[in-house]
Amino acid sequence: MIVGTVLLHRLMLILTLVGLTQAADLIPVTGAPPDLGQSFLTARGRLDDSAVPSLAAFRASLPSDGGGSLAGVHVAGRLALRVLAQPAGSPGFVTAQPDAASLFGMALAYGTTGLIAHNYLAGEAFLDLASGDRIVLLYADGTSQTYQVESVRSLQALSPWSPTSQFVDLAAPGESLSAASLFGQVYGGDNPLVLQTCLTRGDNPVWGRWFVLAQPAIDRLAAGRLIKLADLIQELG
Repeated sequence: MIVGTVLLHRLMLILTLVGLTQAADLIPVTGAPPDLGQSFLTARGRLDDSAVPSLAAFRASLPSDGGGSLAGVHVAGRLALRVLAQPAGSPGFVTAQPDAASLFGMALAYGTTGLIAHNYLAGEAFLDLASGDRIVLLYADGTSQTYQVESVRSLQALSPWSPTSQFVDLAAPGESLSAASLFGQVYGGDNPLVLQTCLTRGDNPVWGRWFVLAQPAIDRLAAGRLIKLADLIQELG
């Protein structure tokens, strides 16, 4: 009986891992749908950065249920977005709410917090983020975690409207990547926080994909202490 139970658990684990491997070939399409209309995209203009609330004000506006779920993401002067879970069984879903980003469920399975948003809505602000910018994740239990942008990646989607497109990295034009390879590089675990949206080129609002890759930020006070400790160690020889 015990042997049978162990074998069943191992089989379930294998099936889970196989399922994750097969599922990890999807890069959500985070651009304007074909029926939205170019007139809307042209008329809406840029997001108003002056309307971004302070971190304290934004934190106070978020739901607080004592749980540990991710509730919001904030970048000073850039963005303040609620974070919404994707519907079950819809890994390509991206919210149409202009003040929110979707939590990419497939990325969570690999230990990555992936936030996806359309480039004609909240994702437009992702395009302005650069190395060194600090991103704060806010949780429903009142805690927060600060990340720092390490790099950004931009890629052309060879089948722009497909979540399983092949991609060409604009930093290495000779390199072609499958959706599965790109998923592994971006969401496979080396980047704890990833923000994704689409790139527009000409009249194509989903010409490419844009990824903001971030790592946990060291608290400034802790960083100062580490620098002092390093200096002391160097003095002691």
